[in-house]
Amino acid sequence: MIIKRIRKDAPRRKRSLDEVRTIVNVLSTYVLNASADRLMVADGENALARYVMDAQILAGHTIQPGEKVHRHGTRCLAGRKLSQHQRQMIAANLLAPGAKDPLEHYLISWKSNECPSVKQIEETLDIFAEEMGYQHCQIIWATHSNTANYHLHIVVNRVDLVRQRVVSPGDGWEIDPLHQVTALVEDAQGWESEPNAIYVANGGEVRERATGKIMRRADGSRAGCDTRKLVAPEKGSSPEYAAIAQDLRSSETWQDLHNRLAKHDASYHTKGSGAEIVIGNVRMKATSFGREFSYRRMVSKLGEYTPDPLRERDPFEDYLAALRAERARVREALNEALAQLRARRQAIKKRARAREETYANLIAEARRLRCFDVAQAEVKKAFDRARATIAETQLRREAWYKAGCPNPPQVELPALVFTPNASRDRKIAEAHGLSRQEYKHGVEYRRADGGLAISDAGVVLVVDPGDRNAIAASLALAHQRGDVIPVFGPPAFQQVCREIAKVKGYALVLKTGETLYDPAVDVKKVVSSKSANARTSKSGAPSQQKRGNTEPKNLERTLPEKSVPSKTSTHFSRFPEPGRGDENDEFSDAVRLAATKGRGKGPGL
Repeated sequence: MIIKRIRKDAPRRKRSLDEVRTIVNVLSTYVLNASADRLMVADGENALARYVMDAQILAGHTIQPGEKVHRHGTRCLAGRKLSQHQRQMIAANLLAPGAKDPLEHYLISWKSNECPSVKQIEETLDIFAEEMGYQHCQIIWATHSNTANYHLHIVVNRVDLVRQRVVSPGDGWEIDPLHQVTALVEDAQGWESEPNAIYVANGGEVRERATGKIMRRADGSRAGCDTRKLVAPEKGSSPEYAAIAQDLRSSETWQDLHNRLAKHDASYHTKGSGAEIVIGNVRMKATSFGREFSYRRMVSKLGEYTPDPLRERDPFEDYLAALRAERARVREALNEALAQLRARRQAIKKRARAREETYANLIAEARRLRCFDVAQAEVKKAFDRARATIAETQLRREAWYKAGCPNPPQVELPALVFTPNASRDRKIAEAHGLSRQEYKHGVEYRRADGGLAISDAGVVLVVDPGDRNAIAASLALAHQRGDVIPVFGPPAFQQVCREIAKVKGYALVLKTGETLYDPAVDVKKVVSSKSANARTSKSGAPSQQKRGNTEPKNLERTLPEKSVPSKTSTHFSRFPEPGRGDENDEFSDAVRLAATKGRGKGPGL
């Protein structure tokens, strides 16, 4: 069996009471429903629930198709309704204000051929609560079945109701007591242990499998027992590596270091932001031989790192470098998007300060600023999905070589369409075949297959850049809210936006303020061309009559394709949307409008 803490790599931070309420509602609803569909119903008053769930809580355990709740229960909670349990857990957090992530989510999974009984589940919970120190903490648990492995979800509020403070299992190193819980449950119930298990238990006594040292006595006491340390001992300190450590210490230049290590069939390489030492086929961190051999300290001692020119470069290092470059590209795009949001937010604040301070204006400003908070969360969430795609497609060394040493795929960056306000038109989504799902501070537009097409946070639309229909719908939504539409995204997305804008007559600008498409320019070109043709036809008729038959070939002379624009200034910021008829009539309405306005000011059409 396996026990793990969901979000084990996420650092804990202080949570406000509102955030605690969100996490309580999200976690408890998920555990008792085995589905994310009802989460927003349980937490309909808080739009942050989607962000908390998707980006943090369920990372590491996705919902499997057909997953169902088999059994469920609680500890240290009164009542039978979920809403009662949620209120009690929220109230308990008032005992420890400012606690760092008091809510935790654990998962216990049995092997595919194992299925515990109700009594064994209760016994598992008893052992878990005792070893982790959660005897007086609120717990909601549920077993999920109809999946490959029968598993138990445990939501724990780490606030001890008796001591009124947050419990920190293993002095902050939870993974160690969780491994001991696994050994104790396997021993008590006869389950098969994992081949790489750290501990083994016998009659309640826990020993470290590798050394045989006693970690816990059968009576549960630990006084005088051995304990594992959070910082592992240096692997390279064994006698067989003493010569390598001495050569690392004695090297004066990087080439000297490479020559010394080559005698031991070893090499020193950079890896990520650190370094590793390769001995034959064994790879070890450089700090395994001592902290003095870390990459930073070696660079301080020997200067900027230079690889060994006599050794062939590992192609896998180029693959890893390409992955780092791809992550940097996503990070840079995210920073640019957030900078755009901050700039637009500051502009709104500046305009608001110049307006009269009425209640209506203050409320409107507060709503717009709230939209920016939600928009920032949605943008980060979209880029998190892009980063997750990089991690999902990354190959390990052996798999990369077996796959033929492919280049890492370039992820599709999120595209953004900015809008001046949060007004929404239901008919636009229906016209583009998108279903509409509202939340308190946002709207999601989904395709028929359930895929997310547009996430509408009011002041920004996060668009799927690979869906042309979604791009068209987002531009229509933005056009309904304002004249000029700022767009942000890769070149392919910008090209699609320009093609759609040319048909629909939208005015588009880029993040730099550069015009991507201006319909007024096209209108002016059409109007100028028509005017020039009309003047040429009027002035050319008399001359042709005078010439008679002297120059008959001049009658066949065609007008130039590009005529000089008229000096009469005719500018239009917007014009009626053209129909979907013949492309030659694309700007007919605009031409007629220009002719009407131009009468009396210059030559007509």
